[in-house]
Amino acid sequence: MRVTEEIVAKNHERILETAANLFRLQGIKQTSLSDVMSQSGMTHGGFYRHFKSKNHLVAAALQKCMDKTIADLSPERNMPAGQELLNAFLEQYLCDRHLHNPHDGCAVVALSNEVYRSDDAIRDVYTDGIVRWIEVLSNLLVGDKVVRRRTAMQIISTLVGTMMVARAVNDDALSQEFMGVAIDRVDEILMPERQEIQ
Repeated sequence: MRVTEEIVAKNHERILETAANLFRLQGIKQTSLSDVMSQSGMTHGGFYRHFKSKNHLVAAALQKCMDKTIADLSPERNMPAGQELLNAFLEQYLCDRHLHNPHDGCAVVALSNEVYRSDDAIRDVYTDGIVRWIEVLSNLLVGDKVVRRRTAMQIISTLVGTMMVARAVNDDALSQEFMGVAIDRVDEILMPERQEIQ
């Protein structure tokens, strides 16, 4: 039976989705191509019909994850733009669901230390995603462009660093405390912004 282009595209997307989940959950190095293909319901031999190498898959999966983070801050989500959208994003980022579900969370939190040791193609995707995240976040803010960019970078650093530590410790109360402090810190960062809006 001839495999249609539609089936090929669906299989490709399934491999990509599975890889993105496994990389965030287990790490890039710890996830084999056999893991990805078996969890996708396909044989290992079929992998190379879709991707040239594991590095090619990592770059594509990372792109998918970064696109999702950007989309969560986009007004096209049928949410109000500006402060309300930013507040909704912050609430979903610093929450128990994100803390306990790394497979479905921010790739920057899950994969930064491995991306640092990866090839340039993977680091290029990561860097582009970070730059886009800064731009999209700064566009939700008001005021001077340089100040908005710095504020966006402060928020991203606070969110990512907090979630990395909150996941790494094996004390749930401490994880919750870190997230609470981060919420307070982001409020402090945004205080001049919110005063300007009022």
